[in-house]
Amino acid sequence: MVKLKAGPKTFQARRAAKEADRNEKWLLTTLPAHLSLKLFRDGEATQENWEVVCFRVSLGAELARLYFTEEAVEFMQEAELTLRNVYAYAVLHDQWLVSTDEFILFGWALNLTDEMHELTTKSEQMPAWVWAANQMNLLQDPQLRQQLINTVRG
Repeated sequence: MVKLKAGPKTFQARRAAKEADRNEKWLLTTLPAHLSLKLFRDGEATQENWEVVCFRVSLGAELARLYFTEEAVEFMQEAELTLRNVYAYAVLHDQWLVSTDEFILFGWALNLTDEMHELTTKSEQMPAWVWAANQMNLLQDPQLRQQLINTVRG
């Protein structure tokens, strides 16, 4: 039996598979928040869209608190406070709207969260995922809890 050595093509195939896996994880964890934010800009957002953006910003805020600078923490806290204000407005007026400044702030917060996500390991991210899920009461539902665990494990 002939034993084949891993050559350049095997390496390229492995790298392509790893990149595809990374893109799939990005689609599952990052893209929904950005798409939900776009719905706010278009005036078509719902409470579910707010919850998606809120979860991702909460995750970023906790990552900032755990591993990054005070400047990042303060910025993410401002985004969280602004999200609460959007919720309060929606409760009073039954409309999920954001101003241009709020839209820009949330976009920056999501981008910062994405960067922090890339710079941390899964084991470093786990406490932040659990904290954000607790904030959103996601761990009460067994199905959502399992989905969260599967997403983090990748």
